[in-house]
Amino acid sequence: MTDGTAPARRALIVLGMHRSGTSALSGTFWRLGLDLGSNLMPPEEGSNSLGFYEHNSIVPIHEILLRAMGSHWSSTDPFPENWLESAAADEARASIRAVLDHDFPRGTSSDWGLKDPRLCRFVRLWRPLLDDVEPCFILVRRDPAEVAASLNTRDGMALEDAAWLWWRYMSEAERDTRGAHRIFVDYDQLLSDWRGLIERIGAAFMLPGMSALALDQNGPGAQEVDRYLDPAERHHRARTMRDHTGLPEKVASFDAIFRAAVQGNAGEMDEAFAELDHDAKA
Repeated sequence: MTDGTAPARRALIVLGMHRSGTSALSGTFWRLGLDLGSNLMPPEEGSNSLGFYEHNSIVPIHEILLRAMGSHWSSTDPFPENWLESAAADEARASIRAVLDHDFPRGTSSDWGLKDPRLCRFVRLWRPLLDDVEPCFILVRRDPAEVAASLNTRDGMALEDAAWLWWRYMSEAERDTRGAHRIFVDYDQLLSDWRGLIERIGAAFMLPGMSALALDQNGPGAQEVDRYLDPAERHHRARTMRDHTGLPEKVASFDAIFRAAVQGNAGEMDEAFAELDHDAKA
């Protein structure tokens, strides 16, 4: 906080590529009582029938900024140099601040959360705006081959392009959350043992001077989560893309480090991640 005092609450920021299980995790948080704001995007048949759990005022801000930069959610290109100093970025900051002040006003102590896959690319825009909370970033991995297959089915995206898109989102999210409170998780963990994963997230973000995250794993909300996390909703398995083309080498290398970070070695992975830093696919 700007006055030097420690924030009294956390913001759980869910970061992950489209089709990676970020909706499932955010929907779990919501059922366990985490405030995700007052304007959630409704479900959409054929895309996400169980709900996106994205803030319906934040997503358009990101979309407008992408268009102003000549980009799109599906672009694998880096953003223009100095985009953070652009007039479009200034407008986005003001709009984001207005939403945060409305839905998560300063001076309150309740933890809250936010999810939009586009946030992976906008962490540097967001971090200075989170000055009244402790931002806690949850980086969600789903096998990039599965993500690619899902995007191929939903959007007709070429498998290799989709794999590079996974890399673009996840590598920028990793790079731009270094030094912050963060945890690496896996979609498989959520489906196989969501209670264990929630416990692990709670332990990671048990910060000095703060109470435990109020995520009740045994109440009525937990029973809703048991019904909500239906493995039948998972339509693509990792072999789908590998049977066709295989992953690009840099995508596979990044994913190998990410998998190690998921297993609890996150603090040891920064140097390995940094060695893979690059702005363009190759």
